[in-house]
Amino acid sequence: MSSNSSIKKNIIYQAFYEVIAIVLPLVTSPYISRVLGAEGLGIFSYTYSIAYYYQLFGNLGIKFYGNRTIARVRNDKKKLNKAYSEILVLHIFVSIVSCMVYVVYALFLADNKLYAILQTVMVLSTVFDITWLFFGLEEFKLTVVRNTVIKLITFVSILVFVKDKNDIWLYILIMAFSQFLGQAILFGMARKYVSFLKVRFRDLRPHIRPMLILFIPVIATSAFKYMDKIMLGSMCDKTTLGYYENASKVLDIPLSVIVSFGSVMLPRMTNVIAQNDKDGVELLTSTSIKYMSCVSIAMTFGMAGIAINFAPIFWGTEFTYSGKLIMLLAITLPFTTLSNIVRNQDLIPNGKDKLYSLAIVISAAVNLFANWLLIPKYQAVGACIGTIIAEFLVFVIQMLMVNKSIPYWKYIRNSMVFLIPGLIMFIIVYFIGDKFNKGCFTLVVQIGFGGIIYLVLSGWILWVSNDSEFKQIINRIRGVSGN
Repeated sequence: MSSNSSIKKNIIYQAFYEVIAIVLPLVTSPYISRVLGAEGLGIFSYTYSIAYYYQLFGNLGIKFYGNRTIARVRNDKKKLNKAYSEILVLHIFVSIVSCMVYVVYALFLADNKLYAILQTVMVLSTVFDITWLFFGLEEFKLTVVRNTVIKLITFVSILVFVKDKNDIWLYILIMAFSQFLGQAILFGMARKYVSFLKVRFRDLRPHIRPMLILFIPVIATSAFKYMDKIMLGSMCDKTTLGYYENASKVLDIPLSVIVSFGSVMLPRMTNVIAQNDKDGVELLTSTSIKYMSCVSIAMTFGMAGIAINFAPIFWGTEFTYSGKLIMLLAITLPFTTLSNIVRNQDLIPNGKDKLYSLAIVISAAVNLFANWLLIPKYQAVGACIGTIIAEFLVFVIQMLMVNKSIPYWKYIRNSMVFLIPGLIMFIIVYFIGDKFNKGCFTLVVQIGFGGIIYLVLSGWILWVSNDSEFKQIINRIRGVSGN
């Protein structure tokens, strides 16, 4: 199997899982929004966001560090087993301590005590989380199959058991247990790929410092996704948080595509850099920026165009306000995409952990300050503005830190041509939603017209620019249709 073929398959596998992981909860969200209401949804979001921080502490910086370390040694079985065993021991110890601290919080400090106690199951799942091993081995198919089955079971369980506002506890338990079950199953499969070796304490010490360094950006990055929800839940009412929760949930779909791409490219780029293949590095970078920019711009303008019509149809008229929040949050997607490429294909593979950490910490601090300043006056809109500022700042700072031998700005400038079809699509889609009766039929027309317009215009741009990969795709399609 060729290297490019492997990358494409892994991207498809991971993207499929990430989309399933987001789409199934999104599909249930119209049901959950109507059953639990904005307040109930806000309570879930608030307790989940706090529990998630304890998960982060349990994982330290292992998502990136473990992935990168396994990718570097996967061709040497002895080194692979040794690295796996040492990282696993550290991970289990830290995650158990984190879980114990959370139990103390849930029992004695939490406002929503019952709901916080139920979230303990989610925090406990961190002990068994070894996805970093399978990502480093580029075994994406296995994780996709496992996670898809778990998500489908969760989906059915929610529809069967959650019936009214009094079932918030049951909804929390189902969501938490699904995480626990998924991690436990994957943990049991590890023995097929690696063997656990006896570990000495002195063997753990070399891993601690780099894991702590990579933990800094992990906790800082979470400020963009979860701290705003905690601040909204504590500074405003839970109903406002419910509006914001659903809006951010929609943004999780395009973000899942971006994250899946980064998860696949990190171990691959790490391996290419280890072989000192400079041409390969530049080719992967230029291709990534071009095609992921095309995708992220489409998502930005497409989501912004349908948002006002989408929100009340999908969640009910109570959530009409979420449409405006979606339009604002969509602005972050191109910046998030480019930041993800720089992080996973330059900074982390090249071991620039401190620089990456610095960029995220500065941006997170700005985000928290913006939230503190804007949320009391503008509530959910203030949280959106804070997120936009932070994501833009991450992108700018990381661009100042990248490998100067790779012409990033040239690739980015070339990809900005996709703004033209994106803007045209947005104008037409928004006009359709504004002038016609708001309803499902209008929404379908918006999505259909928008997709066709963007595909045709962006395809024409790639064709006239003599993009070799795009022309290969077109020729393959012609070959299939000719047969």
